Amino acid sequence: MNFWKLVKELRRRRVFRVAGIYLIGAWAWLQVMDVIVEPAGLPAWSMTLLLYVEVLLFPVAVFLGWRYQITDHGLVRTTSEVGRDEEPLRLGPPDYAIFAGLALMLAVAGYGLLGGDDPFLNLEDTVQQTQSQVGSQQEEGSDSIAVLPFVDLSAAGDQEYFGDGLADTLSQVLAQIHGLKVAARTSAFAFKGTDMPLGKIATALAVTHILEGTIQAAGSQLRVGASLVEAASGKTLLSRTFDGSLEDVFNFQDEITREVVAALKIELLQSDQTRLDERYRPNLEAYDQFVLGRHEMGKGTVAGLQAAVGHFERASELDPDYPLPYVYLADTHRSLEIYAFGFQDSYSALPTPWTEALQRPLLEKALELDSGSGEAIAGLASIERDEEKAEEGFVQAIELNPNNTNAYYWFSKFLSLNQGRYDEALEQIEKAVELDPLSDIIQYEYAKALWATGRIELAMSTLLDNVKRNPDFPYNYKLMTRWKLQTGNVGDAMRWIKALRKLEPDSPSHWGEFGGECHLYQLLDDREASFQCFSEFAAAYPDTVTARPFLAEREAIEAGEVEDYEHFGIVRSERALDVYRSLVADEPGNGYRANQLGFALEQAGRSEELLEMMERAHPELFEDPPIVSGATTWPAMMTAHALLKTGETEQANLLLDGVENAISGLRLITGPGFTNGIENVEVAALRGDKEEALSGLRRAIDQNWKFTWDWMEFNKYLDPIRDDPRYIAMYEELQADIARQRAWYERNKDLPLY
Repeated sequence: MNFWKLVKELRRRRVFRVAGIYLIGAWAWLQVMDVIVEPAGLPAWSMTLLLYVEVLLFPVAVFLGWRYQITDHGLVRTTSEVGRDEEPLRLGPPDYAIFAGLALMLAVAGYGLLGGDDPFLNLEDTVQQTQSQVGSQQEEGSDSIAVLPFVDLSAAGDQEYFGDGLADTLSQVLAQIHGLKVAARTSAFAFKGTDMPLGKIATALAVTHILEGTIQAAGSQLRVGASLVEAASGKTLLSRTFDGSLEDVFNFQDEITREVVAALKIELLQSDQTRLDERYRPNLEAYDQFVLGRHEMGKGTVAGLQAAVGHFERASELDPDYPLPYVYLADTHRSLEIYAFGFQDSYSALPTPWTEALQRPLLEKALELDSGSGEAIAGLASIERDEEKAEEGFVQAIELNPNNTNAYYWFSKFLSLNQGRYDEALEQIEKAVELDPLSDIIQYEYAKALWATGRIELAMSTLLDNVKRNPDFPYNYKLMTRWKLQTGNVGDAMRWIKALRKLEPDSPSHWGEFGGECHLYQLLDDREASFQCFSEFAAAYPDTVTARPFLAEREAIEAGEVEDYEHFGIVRSERALDVYRSLVADEPGNGYRANQLGFALEQAGRSEELLEMMERAHPELFEDPPIVSGATTWPAMMTAHALLKTGETEQANLLLDGVENAISGLRLITGPGFTNGIENVEVAALRGDKEEALSGLRRAIDQNWKFTWDWMEFNKYLDPIRDDPRYIAMYEELQADIARQRAWYERNKDLPLY
């Protein structure tokens, strides 16, 4: 029997009709069971069993359809031959109904695959994909829990923040227990206000148990309901209602904690028991302000953080012995600095001196009140400038509270930015991801850690997934812009920075700063657009650090003190230099400001002043031998160049040795921003090793280096090779490639990013 005869026979025996009816019925039954499994108390594996049964019965249904037919005379066996004069089979209403049912099934399934039928699909996919990447698996027999926000059932509906605070506090208390994994607030609260089944939430967060509850407040009276559900079986292990006054909230928290521990059959360490027994109970007014502060923090906005500062300060005023407001006030100051600077890459995990001065006394006060506060110890470690003490602090904080997501997050940044221990940094941020897989910031840092260990494709896909899950989180766009630049995709980078400008149109850092829109016009070799862009930026934000030198330089040009120029990054006038000098004077402890002044002095040919300033800002570069790290390669290069200009060749070569050693410890593309070996080209050129410099430039271009190519015309380090025909040919090659990318951008600038 050939293929078409087989198809005709299958049609005659109604096999296709039977298969269609079976598939529609099986799919419908799966949808029904998905709704009733959890309410009916059936185990979570019931759905899996049903799916296997339906798959196994499908060939049975097809076989029966082949052998038998339902007729007016009942079930009869299908004849094996067809008469020659038999009419060909025609499609009837039942066939069309089956086709419509199959089309509907496919449409609904396809819609679900795209995330349209399930508002939680992106959450689940993000978590499951991340767990797959980091290898997170719940150990057999271990316990884990997520505390969901307690639902406000108060008549006025004005106690949502209090329900959030109750859940948050319970999560913090349970997190102190060793051997119990507690999902972080950010991820647990992502399911707030949803109807997602608890089993799915538990699966998404990779926990074995869910604690949920309700609150009702009326005047001074409070009712709290709490239930603990085992995810695998759907069994309720704990269901209690507590009635009392608002002042009883701490007793309710203690009772719930004890009953959860008992239900999970956890054997508490003596240290755990002591911490639970000695937990500080603030006065109710202070607790209320603390809860309001945490509520505002959770919004993840600058306005929310600013409001949180006021609540935490008020809480510490109402109860000066309450340690937690000091910890979270310090954390809020840190977050405000991060948001203000746009999560931009830095060369150190340390905060600015100004923010450190705000945080340190708060954290020290918290530690004075609670010597076992892992949160305070981790916070102090994150601002500690003695790196040995910092690492000891992180380790101690994690030992005290293995569920402290911030400790892993800050430790990862420390290991990466301060130590260059990228593999260890990835291990720490993976632990944070396990606890808080839906945190935008954690996913952001996880992507950076992947990038720093050379996992470029995985890093970019992780960041893209973070964008898809929350397209309103702006800092993913800035990082993707940078990575597109570092991989040579300048045209695509412009699309990402434009999207970021649209998302945050009032942010100066996305417009006129390094890596912003104006800079990318330069990298696309559109100097007219770049200069116009920066002129508009400077007019809109004349008091920014970037605009002030530019405006001073323009004034000098108008006054005839210096000639006009077409690259807005050039500084030559005394007016512009005075701006940088004043910036350094205003922030004497800010090494980056010193580097900016050094860069301006280098362009202006002020080698002696540059050396004097660098010796004050970076004395380690003038030791014997000089000490150069990944964080100081830029000032070290400027210092070496100035030393060569002043005839101190031996000291300059020692510094260049230090730069090469620092660079050799970094990968080709890493989080701190070193890319494609261009620094090696500059070192070789300064040493006078022309052949090594040219071959290094060839390698960099072959690795898609474009990141600072626009500066080649003005880069004084490349002067020794500038007139070589090979250099000229490579420069023209770069220009041609950029011209192609600019044309690509014009064709694709209005297309979706993904």
